[in-house]
Amino acid sequence: MINKELMILITAEGSFSGDIDERLISEALKHFKPERNDIIVIGHHGLILLQQRGVHPKRSFQLPKR
Repeated sequence: MINKELMILITAEGSFSGDIDERLISEALKHFKPERNDIIVIGHHGLILLQQRGVHPKRSFQLPKR
């Protein structure tokens, strides 16, 4: 049995909403504990921001084109 909580972060595909994405990632990482949480990120910008902070999500997805 896996006893972890899943965090799903939805961010922008590009950096157009950079400030919002930055705040979302910062807030999520305040509560993130690798032994207790897995992260899935939707949006390439969020993936980049997480990787810059040394966090590698379980999965990442691009936003649909439309």
